[in-house]
Amino acid sequence: MNESRHFTANEVAGLPGPTRAMGCGAFVWSSQRKFIEHGFNAKSFLRWAAFAGIRPMLNKCFLFCFSVFLCTVFSAPARAVTDGRGNEVINRNVGIGITVPGARLAVDGSVYVLDGTVGIGTTTPRAMMEVTGSMTITGDVSIGPALNTYLTGNSDLFVQGAIETDATIYSLGSAGNYFNGNVGIGSAAPVAKLQVASGSAFVNEASLVVGGTINVNWATSNQQYVTLNDVGHTINNTNAQPGQTFRLIVCQDGSGNRTVTTWQLAGVAGDVLWAGGAPPTLSAGNDACDIISFIATAAKSGTKIMGAITKNF
Repeated sequence: MNESRHFTANEVAGLPGPTRAMGCGAFVWSSQRKFIEHGFNAKSFLRWAAFAGIRPMLNKCFLFCFSVFLCTVFSAPARAVTDGRGNEVINRNVGIGITVPGARLAVDGSVYVLDGTVGIGTTTPRAMMEVTGSMTITGDVSIGPALNTYLTGNSDLFVQGAIETDATIYSLGSAGNYFNGNVGIGSAAPVAKLQVASGSAFVNEASLVVGGTINVNWATSNQQYVTLNDVGHTINNTNAQPGQTFRLIVCQDGSGNRTVTTWQLAGVAGDVLWAGGAPPTLSAGNDACDIISFIATAAKSGTKIMGAITKNF
C-alpha cells in the first residue's frame, strides 16, 4: 500500500536544528521514496549521488533526513514566522554580509539608523540610542557641536587618558567628577593636576544664614560672608581640608557692636588657631566688615585652621 504523509510549513518550522525546512514550505514523503518540495525529488538526487560515487542507504529515514538537509542548505533564505501580533520572528541567527553569523544578528559592514531609536538593554529607548547597563568603549568617542552627553542618577564617568573639549562639563550629582590625570583648562598639555592658562578661576561667593551658631561649610565655597545681628555668636567651621585656603567676611549690621565669642572647627574650639594665640576683636562700627583669612593644615597634630584678620572695611 502506498502511504503518504503531508507535512505543513508549521510542522517543518517545528523540526529541531538543521532539519528545519527553512522556507521550504510543505513537502510529501511516500513509500515510493519520493521526496517532493518545490519540484525537488529523490530520484534526481540519487542520479547525482550515483554519478558522484555515493551509495547511500535507500531507506526512508536516510532519504527523509538528507532531503530535509538539502532543502535547508540549498533552499531560499529563511521565512519569518508570524507571532500572531503582526510581528515576524526568525528563531535562529541572522547574518547581514556574513554567511556564518555567530550571534542573533551579525553585520559585516556599516549600520545606519536614519530615523527612530536604538535600545540596548531596554525596550523603550528615550533617545536616538539608550544603553541600560555597562558599556566599554576601546577607542575614541567624538561628541559633535550642539550635542550633549548626560549621566543621570548615581552614574559615574571614568576617563583613562586625555579629554579634549571646547564644551562645558557639568556635574549635576553630589559625587562630583573624577579625572585620573592632569586637567588643563585652556592648556592642551597641563603639567599639574589642574592648570588654567590665559584666564582666571573663581568660585562663587556664598551667603551664610545668621543665628546663634553660624555654620560655615567650606565644601560649599572658599569665600563666604555673614552679617551679625546679635552679641555672643559662635562660628563653627566644617569640611576644611589640609591645603585649602578660604576667606570669611564678617560684617556688622546697622547697629554695630555685634560680637563672636567662640570659633570652632567641627565643634572643637581648640582646632582654630590665631596669630598671637587669642581670637581677634571684630570692628564694632555700624556696617563695618572684617576679612578673616584661614589656612587649613595638618602640620599641628591633626587638621587645624589658622586664621588672621584684616579689619575695618
